[in-house]
Amino acid sequence: MRISLSRKVPVTCHKIHAEVAVFSETDYALAVLMYVDEEGGRATPRSMSKDLLADSDTISKRLLDFCSNQGLVERSGDRYRLTDEGRDAIRHGRTPVTKRQMWKIHLADDPLIRTPYRLLKIEEERHDVEWASQPNGKKAPIGDQPRPERLGPGILDLAGTKFLPSFGDTSPVKIKETKMFGKEVEPDLEAHVHWDLGEDGSRAWLSAGSAARTGGGDDYGKKHFDVLGLPMSATMKEVNERALEEIYRLMEKDGGKDTGNQKIERIRDAAKSIRDSYDHIQDRHGTSPHETRMLPVPDGNPYKIARQKLEDATGYEWDGERGRFLVRYADARPEWVESMTAGLDETEITIDGSGSFQMAGTTIPIYPATPDDARRWARDMAEREMGSAYVTGKRHHAIMDGILERFQGHGDVLNRERSAYVPAERTRLYWNIQAMEDWDL
Repeated sequence: MRISLSRKVPVTCHKIHAEVAVFSETDYALAVLMYVDEEGGRATPRSMSKDLLADSDTISKRLLDFCSNQGLVERSGDRYRLTDEGRDAIRHGRTPVTKRQMWKIHLADDPLIRTPYRLLKIEEERHDVEWASQPNGKKAPIGDQPRPERLGPGILDLAGTKFLPSFGDTSPVKIKETKMFGKEVEPDLEAHVHWDLGEDGSRAWLSAGSAARTGGGDDYGKKHFDVLGLPMSATMKEVNERALEEIYRLMEKDGGKDTGNQKIERIRDAAKSIRDSYDHIQDRHGTSPHETRMLPVPDGNPYKIARQKLEDATGYEWDGERGRFLVRYADARPEWVESMTAGLDETEITIDGSGSFQMAGTTIPIYPATPDDARRWARDMAEREMGSAYVTGKRHHAIMDGILERFQGHGDVLNRERSAYVPAERTRLYWNIQAMEDWDL
C-alpha cells in the first residue's frame, strides 16, 4: 500500500530590483574555463592568446575579464585559476550571465520545499520600474508605477542562493544581490506539493501552473478587458461567456449601409480583435496544465505515522497480518465492496513537523472487520454475481469458491444453496435452468 498526500502551497509574487545570474550554455566561456582548468593555475592572457587565439592578446584579456567578472576565475598577479563556481560551470556545462534590472519572481513557502526549489518562476519585467529618491529619503514611483515597499528578510535573504530551473524555463539562476525596495503583486501561479509514502521509501514532487484567478490588479492588458467590456476583476468564466456573446452579436448585427463584403470585412476585423483579447487574457489569467519537478526526499519516511493517522481519521483499524484496514460493512461504499479497496481522496491528515495534507489518489486495501460483516459482504458479492441472466450449476460453484477464497479469515461465510442468492425477479428463470440441469438437458 502507498499513501499519496498533497496540499496547496502558498505562493507569493514580488517585483524586485536585483542582480541575477542566469546559467546558460555559453560555449566561449566554457572554452575559457576548460583552458584555465587544464593549465592548473598557470593560465595567463598571453598563454591563452598563443594557445587558442592566434596571438590575439586583446581577445584573451577580454574573455578572462568576462569570466572573472562572473566569478568563474580569480586572478593572482597575471595568472588565473578556477573558482568553485567555475568548476561547477564546467561540471554542469552552464555559465552564469549576470543582469541587473527589474525581475518578477514567484516563491513557494512549504516545509517540504527546500530553499533551492522555492523560486518557482523568475522573469524579466517588460516595463521596468524606476523609483526616485524623495526629499524625505523615501522611495516613490515615477508616473503611474506601483509604490515600492521595503522588502522583508524572506526576500532579501535570497541573495547568494542558486535556484534550480524555474517553471517555464530550463536555466538555473543565482540571485547575487537584491535592493531594499520592491512590490508584492498577485501571483500568476498556483502550486501543489505531493508526497508519496510506502514501506519501501518515499518520493516528493512539486507541480505548478497558471492560477485560475481574476484579471489582476495591474493595468497591463487592461485594453483587452475593455474590448470585451469587462472589468479587470472578471473571471475566466465571464470572459468565456462574453467573448461568445460578442461574436454572436456581430454576426446578427445589421450592417446598415455596408455592402455584403464590407459587412463581412467589419465582422472579421472585430472578431479578430475579440479573439486576440481572449487569447491574451487566457494566456495571462487562465489555467494551463501543471508542470512537475521532483524534490529531494524529505529526511525519514513517515509511512507508519501516516498509516496511524489514517486509522485515527477513518476509524479503520490496521490489520498487520493481512496488510489491510478493517472496515464495517455498514461503512463500506458500494464501489468498495467488489474491489475490497477504498478511495480516500477527501480525507485529511496531519503529520507532525510536516503539516496537514489531503489524500490524493490514495487507495487502501480493506477487509471486513467482523464475521457478521464478512457474511453480509460475501452475500452482497454473491447476489451481484448471481444477478446475471444465466448461472449454471458449474458457474454457481465457481462463484462460491471465488468469494470464499477472498474471505478465508472468517470461515464459511456463504450458504452453498444456489437459490439463496437468486434475485426475486429472476426466480422463475432460475427454476427453469435448474429443471433443465436436473433432467440433464
